Amino acid sequence: MQADLVRATQLLSLHRYADAETELRRVLAEQPQNGNAFSFLAVALSNQQKAEQALEAANEGVRLSPDDDWAHYILASVLHEADMHKKADAAVHTAIEMDPETAEYWCLAASIQLALGDTDLALDMADRALELEPENTAAANLRAMALQRLNRNDEADATIGQVLVLDPNDSYSHANNGWLQMRRGNVKQAADHFREALRLNPNNDWARSGLVESLKARHLVYRYVLMFLLWLSGLPLKTRWGIIIGGYLGYRFAYGVLVDIPGLAPLAWTLIGLYVAFVYLTWTGSAMFNFFLLFNRDGRLAMDSDDKNSAWSFAVLFASAACFSTLAIVTEDLDPLFPAYVLVALTIPISVYYQTDGKRLRKAMVGSIFLLSLLLAAMITAMFTGDSPAPMLLLAVGILFVTLIVANVIRS
Repeated sequence: MQADLVRATQLLSLHRYADAETELRRVLAEQPQNGNAFSFLAVALSNQQKAEQALEAANEGVRLSPDDDWAHYILASVLHEADMHKKADAAVHTAIEMDPETAEYWCLAASIQLALGDTDLALDMADRALELEPENTAAANLRAMALQRLNRNDEADATIGQVLVLDPNDSYSHANNGWLQMRRGNVKQAADHFREALRLNPNNDWARSGLVESLKARHLVYRYVLMFLLWLSGLPLKTRWGIIIGGYLGYRFAYGVLVDIPGLAPLAWTLIGLYVAFVYLTWTGSAMFNFFLLFNRDGRLAMDSDDKNSAWSFAVLFASAACFSTLAIVTEDLDPLFPAYVLVALTIPISVYYQTDGKRLRKAMVGSIFLLSLLLAAMITAMFTGDSPAPMLLLAVGILFVTLIVANVIRS
């Protein structure tokens, strides 16, 4: 059985996860109390996106080997992969308490803190890992990621440069450098690094998504929207909320005060229009420019199914809104504008749904899509029965407002 366990670990190192699972289940059939085998099985299952089974195996590994720091580390990894970051943080700290001299444990702790939004703590943990292993590329990349989020891009550049000198064929480092160049607006350099990362590892999804973003960033409008979002993500949580709330209060001031001042109304309406357009693009720009990539050969090859689905969903909804708006103009009737508004509103939760892998945020967006779709159906029905859909507009605005708040809270 020991030989089977060794063979399973070899299969894991070769990324043959299904074969490793088969070997490990054979071991466990003979040794159902083998905690190490359960932990290895959790690794194999997690890499096959079998999250629930992986979590069960990891928990069993910890139950059978409660004094094994590695078992707690594997549990933390599985929890982290399943977006259960707070539980993952507790598990990895247990591993660190048992063995504080293993750099991989500190690397995982840093990655978890990045997911939880505590960038300063993530940087400290990455630095601790580098103290233990100065040439640990994972730790250096995590340090660079933390520095980017803190908008300390020069330090991040120096860190990634050192990593690439140590290991110029590290796919993850090239992808990391690509995202750094995106923050700096160097779109061509970013695309080159993403392509190199994919050449070294065609399964590097972080590099693939980066390449998609760099292709979209060729459009100047999207480039500045993306740079703003990347910059915003690096600010403290309170500062981010301050900017969001401050922008909304500025919009309300322009709408409620400036438009009534003679001579300032044109300026006020221009500012309001630019603000609304910019906010709309921060939510839907990714899906909108994914649609343009459908007509670009490199874009089609780089996009995954979510990217393509977001593109077509956005296009269909926006085209439908345009049809209702045209109907309002042709018939000189305002009623078709109300379904048009809901169709445009629907592009926001649908765009967010396809942009995230987070289960909580996706569930929230499904709820928003369902409610707005019901409202759209009610509006269209009202039009056909001769009633005005206007009274439902306030409800649509309320649903959209709650959707934006919930999405920001979950993302935060």
